[in-house]
Amino acid sequence: MTKAVNETCPWSGDPVSPDSLAQYRGQTVGFCNPGCRDKFEKATLAFDKAIAAQDAFPRGAPVEVSPYRPRQVTALGNWCVGDMHLKLTCMTAEERAVISEEMIEAARRFTEEVLPQKRAIEGADHHAGFVILHEGEMGTWLLVHWWAHGDIQLSFLAMALPGTEEFHLQTDRHFHACVWEQVVIGFERDAWVTHVMKEGGRIDDYLEARLADGLY
Repeated sequence: MTKAVNETCPWSGDPVSPDSLAQYRGQTVGFCNPGCRDKFEKATLAFDKAIAAQDAFPRGAPVEVSPYRPRQVTALGNWCVGDMHLKLTCMTAEERAVISEEMIEAARRFTEEVLPQKRAIEGADHHAGFVILHEGEMGTWLLVHWWAHGDIQLSFLAMALPGTEEFHLQTDRHFHACVWEQVVIGFERDAWVTHVMKEGGRIDDYLEARLADGLY
């Protein structure tokens, strides 16, 4: 048996298993079970794709992109995070695909952990906003938005790598939203203007306004 360069699994800390080996940078690396091995391989594949894309599109060079294909958008009710009400919209790259309950719950836990800290920094919000959970090709993206100061949309962005349910804030990247996520953001902007920014406007009406399920 080829010996792995490590003795314990980097995910769990358990001993390496002979049936859970992989190749990385010309060396054999080991994991405690095939699930951990596969999770590692999915993560490194995502990074390889991201690096290749960056190398393929240097600054100033012509950009080649794939033709636009609509993605499935599904409204899944509201979350209550403390006194904040958030409309949840899920999005998947594959038509008719469904984000797992486990991933949705992981995203909710992360939001409950991070959102109160972010709200405290800015303050003066309206206890209302929306969440986009987007299962894309590089990972699962979590975009959390909320309204403050009457007409300002605040947000933070997190991502879970493929094969994982562990979200990480993307504070060192300049991403805002992809073209598919912009559909939801645009709808939410219009809904805020229509239902809140008018005489007698009601935030409850905004929270009831939902983008229809379908391909966008």
